[in-house]
Amino acid sequence: MAKNLRAKYENMKKTAKDSYAERKVAHLNEVEEDILIQLIEKYQKDFTEKNDKIPFNIWQQICCELNDSSHVKRNIAFLKTEFERIRICGKNKLSKKKKELNKTGGGRLDVEELTHNEDKLQALLGERLTGFESSFDSDSHPKKRRSQEPSTSRDDDSVNVDSMEDSTEELLKDQRTDWSKCTPAQLKTPKSSSLMSHEKDKVKESGGKKTAKDKITLWALSKVELVELQKTVFWRNINLN
Repeated sequence: MAKNLRAKYENMKKTAKDSYAERKVAHLNEVEEDILIQLIEKYQKDFTEKNDKIPFNIWQQICCELNDSSHVKRNIAFLKTEFERIRICGKNKLSKKKKELNKTGGGRLDVEELTHNEDKLQALLGERLTGFESSFDSDSHPKKRRSQEPSTSRDDDSVNVDSMEDSTEELLKDQRTDWSKCTPAQLKTPKSSSLMSHEKDKVKESGGKKTAKDKITLWALSKVELVELQKTVFWRNINLN
């Protein structure tokens, strides 16, 4: 019984390995990669005018032509995956090169060169592969911008200041009081409302607050008197004893 179960387990293990080996497909070789990039260059005009992505009908044509020139049959999904693999490998190499160039200090430049197909793909995709150049973090000299300053004339400013000073002097002259016509009787006239303080009005407005404050003051005074009375009684009892 145990031997039969062991044999079944081994058979299942072998079939699993065989099915995995069937599913596993090798990458494109160099010749197939060259054909794929050449076909993408061939149909570049058909999809770059509308969209950067390669449409399905062009992938069908690329797949048919590549299978005609290769002994291994490939499907569209596999070709898309291989195209993305080549693109990502080239992009990683370029990004690593940028990081190495921005490093400080001496030493050997540790950069992996692009393959022939990746170099073709860089010319084909452009900024989709290389990325955008930063206008902020670079060694390039900034463009000199001419600052356009507004033209000002000092003569106009002096004229404006003089006219303003003249107008203020005229206003002060109009507001001055003539004290030569004043008499002692006029000095006894009541004060104007602008010179009088408005403390009474404030007290009227906050009448409730004033009474509460008075109550607190009276309570504090009565407490002080009670303490003083207790002190006198205490010392009187001590003296009597």
